[in-house]
Amino acid sequence: MEIRQSHLSMDQGEAAPPGDFYYQEDKDMGTVISLCDYTGNMVKPWAEAGFDCLCIDTRHSMAGDKVEGNITFRWGDVRTLTPSDLPDPHIIFAFPPCTNLSSSGARWYKSKGIQGLIDALTLVESCRKLCE
Repeated sequence: MEIRQSHLSMDQGEAAPPGDFYYQEDKDMGTVISLCDYTGNMVKPWAEAGFDCLCIDTRHSMAGDKVEGNITFRWGDVRTLTPSDLPDPHIIFAFPPCTNLSSSGARWYKSKGIQGLIDALTLVESCRKLCE
């Protein structure tokens, strides 16, 4: 296992994952998991640093995983996943939709009713449980 003390990748001069130390090319270091993540933008620096990354979202194809380099895009609903459904994580990020929780979505509160808020809170709680 190679340990580097830097915020820059020595190979490519690009930003490395946050922290004083990070590990590269060690397959036992765990997977970077990003919940409710369609784009994969959050995990790109981690993938470039050598981590295997998994992006889970209901907008990914149910037909099968799509792999781009070290990033796997997988269909999944955080409300039905359990920690045992996920690989051993190095770190987990979660981005549940917040439209029904934020003031930017207030104009739709009346049409969505209390169910919109309940759905949003259910997603947040599901992500929280997976991150524990």
